[in-house]
Amino acid sequence: MSQASPVGPPDEVADIRGLLGLAARLTGAEAPLGTEHLEPPSADAALRAAEETASALLARAAANGHLSGADLDLIGLVLQLGRARVSLRERLLARHSTALAGVQEGLRRLRAIRTAAEVVAAAPAEICRLPPVPPPC
Repeated sequence: MSQASPVGPPDEVADIRGLLGLAARLTGAEAPLGTEHLEPPSADAALRAAEETASALLARAAANGHLSGADLDLIGLVLQLGRARVSLRERLLARHSTALAGVQEGLRRLRAIRTAAEVVAAAPAEICRLPPVPPPC
């Protein structure tokens, strides 16, 4: 069974990779390097780069006063890339909120302890209870 990556569940990671592949095909740009190991910062950077490339192509087409069917595909791509970035950020925000709630709960338990020696004894167990903190995006 596949495990979730830091970016999200396997199907969401596949969706991001597929979207980046589609962006490469529609824009003629190479797929961003490093998409085989998607971490939140690299996934966001790859999605942003693809979005900027597609947007630049659309701006050029609009400046020429003519949008083709391929340009309409680019519009859809830009929307999908934007939604993927928002989804990624929402997932990271939820993970950060969960981590913060775990820290707050641990501090609440430690505040109930009366002596410094008891805090020193209890702190390692509280640290082990903390949920993993996601990498920054």
